[in-house]
Parts: sequence; structure tokens; C-alpha cells
Amino acid sequence: MPSCIYNTDRDWIETLRANSISSGVNFWRKDQRSFRLPAGSLFYFKLRGTQKIAGRARFTSQASMTLSDAWETFNTAN
Repeated sequence: MPSCIYNTDRDWIETLRANSISSGVNFWRKDQRSFRLPAGSLFYFKLRGTQKIAGRARFTSQASMTLSDAWETFNTAN
């Protein structure tokens, strides 16, 4: 099964932990490049500027939405 590693910010990881959010998180990118990863693939979150993996998830799907729609849909898990 394919996997993916993406940089993320320590603040986002700490916010998820502080709010006990461990499922249903949204990971977004500013660019519009196509993202192809089969559902069920492992998705790793690497702390920006380090070699440390801060978390992992199972990729479920990709959706294009505005930033405001993403915040409305996922709230703190965005």
C-alpha cells in the first residue's frame, strides 16, 4: 500500500492533542496540484524542519473546497 509524508507545523499537532482530536482531521494545501493517494494509504505528518514523525492517519479522500468551507466543516481538526 502506498504512503505519503507531508510537513506540518508543531502548533497544529499540539492543537489536535490539546483538543483530544484523534480522528477525522483535515490536512490542506494552498496549491491546487492534484493529489493521488489510494484510500486506506498511510499518511504521515512530519514536523516541519525536523526528521520527526508527529502522527499518522489513514487517507480517506480528497476534496477541493474554499478555506472558509474547510474551517466550517472540520473546525479545530482543520
